Amino acid sequence: MIPKNFNSFALNEVGVVLARDQLANIPQFRDEDLTRAAEFVLEALENKNLGYEVVFESLSRVFLVKLIQRYGEAEEEQASFNRSFTAAHYKRVLDFIKANFADSISLEDLAKQAGLSPHHFSRVFKATIGKTPMQFVVSYRVEQAKKLLGNKELTMVDIAHRCGFSDQAHFSRTFMDRYGRYPKLFR
Repeated sequence: MIPKNFNSFALNEVGVVLARDQLANIPQFRDEDLTRAAEFVLEALENKNLGYEVVFESLSRVFLVKLIQRYGEAEEEQASFNRSFTAAHYKRVLDFIKANFADSISLEDLAKQAGLSPHHFSRVFKATIGKTPMQFVVSYRVEQAKKLLGNKELTMVDIAHRCGFSDQAHFSRTFMDRYGRYPKLFR
């Protein structure tokens, strides 16, 4: 029996219909991509000081999408479209974002990490993560800025620049959109 939320996620987010007994009798073979996705989620769970909600959420989503794509009943065209982007591709992209979030990051930079064209990369990233690549980068930056707000020695301008925002105003608006209050009030 498939949990209701999982079935809803499969249908609404991935566009795949799961049969009633879809995951009951999983074949006994190794699926490298699915295994890598699960390993990345486990690594994120075990890393106690990771603290990256955005990364953990996206890795979990990659795992679920890969599971559904592998065992769901999708049209062949959609399945081949998504198979070209593996869990290892996602991990390389996420590692690049973690290492470079303070700098300017373009869609082309991210696509290059995955070895795909920017257009194709953008489509498969959004289909799996649920956000565009640039929305994800901004979410990651805001999350990092939230951590830095605890350091009273840093000014809002310092935090904005350390997290890749062009200026304090952009940082403040983005933070407000995400958390419902301005960074100074949050601090």
